[in-house]
Amino acid sequence: MNLANHIRIEIENNKLREEFSCQDLIDLHNETEDHKFRIGNGEYTEAAIRSILSNHSTGPGNRIGDSVKKGLGKLFIKLEQRGCYKLAYEEIELDNQDTEKVYLITGSVSLSSNSIAKDFVEYIRNKPFRLLLNAKGKKTKRIWFPASGPAMGWLQRLNSYEWNSKDWVATSATLNSIIRAISAIKSMPMPSALHHSKIEYDKIRKWGNPKGANLSGPQVHILLNDVWSNKIKTVDSTLTKLYALADPDNFVMYDSRLATAIISIAEDIYRVRYLKKNNKTTRVDTVNEFCNVFNHLGFYGGTGGTRPRGMRYTAWPRYAYGCVNAQLEANKLCREIRDELNKHKEDKKSDWTLREVEAVLFMEGY
Repeated sequence: MNLANHIRIEIENNKLREEFSCQDLIDLHNETEDHKFRIGNGEYTEAAIRSILSNHSTGPGNRIGDSVKKGLGKLFIKLEQRGCYKLAYEEIELDNQDTEKVYLITGSVSLSSNSIAKDFVEYIRNKPFRLLLNAKGKKTKRIWFPASGPAMGWLQRLNSYEWNSKDWVATSATLNSIIRAISAIKSMPMPSALHHSKIEYDKIRKWGNPKGANLSGPQVHILLNDVWSNKIKTVDSTLTKLYALADPDNFVMYDSRLATAIISIAEDIYRVRYLKKNNKTTRVDTVNEFCNVFNHLGFYGGTGGTRPRGMRYTAWPRYAYGCVNAQLEANKLCREIRDELNKHKEDKKSDWTLREVEAVLFMEGY
């Protein structure tokens, strides 16, 4: 991913104007300890920023940067206003609707968390959902779910949810009850708060992970205060459920099924492309660009249903389980998916929640 792609991320996130200077790029974020400046998903020294802008640009007038003269690519247009540039969109095809053209010209695509969320929404909207599962019993080896046929779109997929033989209506009622009970703990005096922390945690364990650690009331209450202060220090497949129900608008249940769904969808959307240069073809896996944006999401483990699954990309992080940063990235991705669904009133519904996004992805990764 080059500087032009990273600048585009900042523009799409409304942190940078279409016309910018080197100083604007430097002022985006604080300087790192090794004297670099973060732009998009990359880090550059001030000298590198100035050099790339100058050498990979043309203008004003007949001026041509040294790298452009050498055929290395025109990434920017230098403007009449001293020290100002804009992206050379028409030259480098930065529109990620045509990633293959981007690869042919620059060897990279440009993704942001927002563009990834949009891609995920479109993917689920258009891809039929049906699972081939191992049957319980001896009469048949495998069964299709849903039995009635493939589900199409977000709402049909949500209505195809099933866990512990409960559909989404029954499951959401259970979860909402726990959400209300945990919220009430905030205003409870001691030791009542500790007692009820234990009660709700055990409900979560019974519902979602009976093998989860058996924690005491004081231990759970400390974890609740951590999530309420946005300072979680540890996570596992049970705690992610506790956090999601303690802060339902910001935390998602990032368990093995949700993790499997995310990387499976990412691999299907961001496929292998081929970079052609000097009569040589190089294989490039564009899912790497997803990993540049969400660099902690990866393998989580888990068996049952359709898991484990084979993955094409060999550089996925191996230990997303127990990784706090992976939890926080999953929160961000799923929140942006939720916001995208509500923005477009997906399936005529404008009140999509994180629980519903989570439920759809849970079944995708079942």
